[in-house]
Amino acid sequence: MPKIGKNVLENLTQGMYKDSLIIYREYIQNAADQIDKAQANNAFPGEELEIRIDTDDRARRIVIEDNANGIPMAEVERRLADVADSEKVQGEEKGFRGIGRLGGLAYCKELRFVTTYAGEAQQTTMIWDAERLEKILNDRSDHSSAEEILDRIIRYEHEPCDETAHFFRVELIDVRESNDRLSDVEKVRDYISEVAPLDYGETFDTLAHKIYAFADDNEDQSPPPREERTLRLHQYKILVNGEQLYRPYSTYIYKTKDGKKVQFDELRDIQIDLIKTLEGEVVAWIWYGISCFKETMRGKPYGGLVGLRLRQFNIEIGDDHTLDKFFKEQRGNGYFIGEVHTLLPDLIPNARRDYFVENDALTKFEEALEEYVKNHLDKLYHDGSTINSSFNNIAKYDELKDKYDQKQAKGFTSRAEEEKLRAAVEDAQKRAEEAEKKIKRLIERAEQSQSSPLNKMVKLVLRDRNRDQTQFERQPDRPSDIEHKKKPKPKFMVDELSTLKKDERKLVSLIYEIIRENLPPKSNEELIEKIHTALKEKR
Repeated sequence: MPKIGKNVLENLTQGMYKDSLIIYREYIQNAADQIDKAQANNAFPGEELEIRIDTDDRARRIVIEDNANGIPMAEVERRLADVADSEKVQGEEKGFRGIGRLGGLAYCKELRFVTTYAGEAQQTTMIWDAERLEKILNDRSDHSSAEEILDRIIRYEHEPCDETAHFFRVELIDVRESNDRLSDVEKVRDYISEVAPLDYGETFDTLAHKIYAFADDNEDQSPPPREERTLRLHQYKILVNGEQLYRPYSTYIYKTKDGKKVQFDELRDIQIDLIKTLEGEVVAWIWYGISCFKETMRGKPYGGLVGLRLRQFNIEIGDDHTLDKFFKEQRGNGYFIGEVHTLLPDLIPNARRDYFVENDALTKFEEALEEYVKNHLDKLYHDGSTINSSFNNIAKYDELKDKYDQKQAKGFTSRAEEEKLRAAVEDAQKRAEEAEKKIKRLIERAEQSQSSPLNKMVKLVLRDRNRDQTQFERQPDRPSDIEHKKKPKPKFMVDELSTLKKDERKLVSLIYEIIRENLPPKSNEELIEKIHTALKEKR
């Protein structure tokens, strides 16, 4: 008679996740499903249903608890001991394989499930001996079946409790020292804030209300069956060591400059769309921030979530790089902050929940998303790069022209310096003229749709650069504001040394040039100025 070997248990515990923190996602999604059921049945009117997580690094103990339905005493063994035999419906509930609850076995010496059901005066504790399981799995001479092993490592305890109580609690006892990060409260908060189905926080309030309004307005546009595929946001109250968590989005974007964190961009609006197939079927919805798109946000101390994130039932699938492949250039995803929420019920997360199982629904979703990214996002960040680099080229010309004018007023150290700087100014001038043309073309395209993301972005960039749009609305035959002007005869510093002979002035000019080329700018200017002053005083 066929049997299931013990290696199955090893694969479902020790070999399941690449990051121990993932167990929080598994237990949170199971708790969220129970809260959904309780709310759907109006089971506990007047009570705030929530998920509480407490970590104690000294006691090496972790607790994840929800105050939803709990499990009736008579059903505990059937619902918790049967591995990979969940009653949950895929596409309707967040967890469905019946294996996520085993994740904690790999990281502690004892795993407990404690629960009670409203109306029952007894609390049930199911205890999994994780330390003994590890010894069995490592014993090559032990060929017990998975079922036999479960009988050896599971036991139950019962004790009286208040019959009005209702909860389900997961306890990881004696967390292994090699998994200290599971008890690191800051790491736990950061991870859960990133992946869990949370509300948007105060740092995103100015834009989050648009997401809520969109979900309400588009509820009827979800594909059938409507009751299972609405744009419901699936948000839950989750606390870690008493602190309520929120999604860590912010409207401010920072980078490091000279060792300090400085703001370099800002999310001042968001774009929200339904993502549809060519036939018009809705497969997902998306929101993303509108900024000046100055540069990629990857590697910046933004303090929030960078990149478009993939989510199902508002739980993250994969990480910030999962959707990179849909961009023409993978770096493109780093220019965005936002989320893609799937709506197809037949999209099935794989066991690790880092992507979806290959099927027809995945093909449909990927084709629709790829088309959306190509037609909207790829173009938008490229246009953002174009308009910002164009303004940078204009600023570079202005900077070099000012430098030339200052040198011209003071006098160049040599003809070589003047010729080099003049060539740089003329090259920058050509780039600036072409930059103005590019900006004008972008403005004309943006004006074709006042509500488009391009129009919003262009207006933000113009405001950020303190430029008026009318400056670029000239007639095609009107000459550019940046014109080639006849340069005045260059002035040289040695012209002031009239008491020196011509050959002597040439020698001084050569000395100035050698100093300028071999010392840092500030140092060479100071030295040249001292020499020049001394020579003038000895005239």
